[in-house]
Amino acid sequence: MKISKMSGVRSTAISVATLTTLVVSASVAHADEGRPGQPNLIVGIGAMASPVYEGSDDTEIAVLPFVALNDFYGFNFRPVELSYNLIDTEATNGSWSLRAGPAVALAAGRDQDDDGDLRGLGDVDTGVTTGGFVDARLGPVMFGVEGAQEVVDGHGGALVGLSLGTRLPLNDKLVFMPAVTGTWASEDYMDSFFGVTAAQAAT
Repeated sequence: MKISKMSGVRSTAISVATLTTLVVSASVAHADEGRPGQPNLIVGIGAMASPVYEGSDDTEIAVLPFVALNDFYGFNFRPVELSYNLIDTEATNGSWSLRAGPAVALAAGRDQDDDGDLRGLGDVDTGVTTGGFVDARLGPVMFGVEGAQEVVDGHGGALVGLSLGTRLPLNDKLVFMPAVTGTWASEDYMDSFFGVTAAQAAT
């Protein structure tokens, strides 16, 4: 039984991160990249600032490669996520677009050996989430919503994410994509990462 939570953490917390990505986009089957029904391969580098672990006051900046294949027969392949476009439409003049559908992804866990402050709190296993997404674009502005529920031996909670960003083409193949993201986490998620049992409190 969980008897307390780590100081300063609420079960309905909002976390915010910033993500800046520089991508090179190449069409797989068509020269006009990114239109509905037209597969495109994205290769790039992303820089992300985030806590060292969930709840940490320390922030780390990671520079990571990014590879994605979008709209391959309706499927979108990303490093830890697979989704499908049930809705995939765009204005004839390209002024707006809308995509939505189901998604499945790996859910990151936590090793108590990652940081001295986590010792004795136990590990959180890597899991699998199922859910869905909505991605919309209006002119240069991009907006996204996604929801996911962990279903396989992980944190057991739900997450709802929001994102707001833009695309700034630098040339025909190079695109700068800054974005701000925020995530709401359920009580089960917060208990898994921040809850303290009676046994853990006694150590």
